[in-house]
Amino acid sequence: MSYGWKLTLFWTLGFPVILTTLRVLTDALIGGEIVWMDYSAVFLGLAAAGLLFAAPLRILIEKAKEE
Repeated sequence: MSYGWKLTLFWTLGFPVILTTLRVLTDALIGGEIVWMDYSAVFLGLAAAGLLFAAPLRILIEKAKEE
């Protein structure tokens, strides 16, 4: 698997999973109400942003560093 695909997978799946998990744990430790629909919206929004913005930007940055 090429480096670009790995970056894309990380920013589309890995980063949203990490952030959503941290939000759930934070709410659980604080004692707040856990509403799964809120977390799914955050996850899907982060995944879309990672796919459309973060991954292509990181790939362009890596290519610019190589040149």
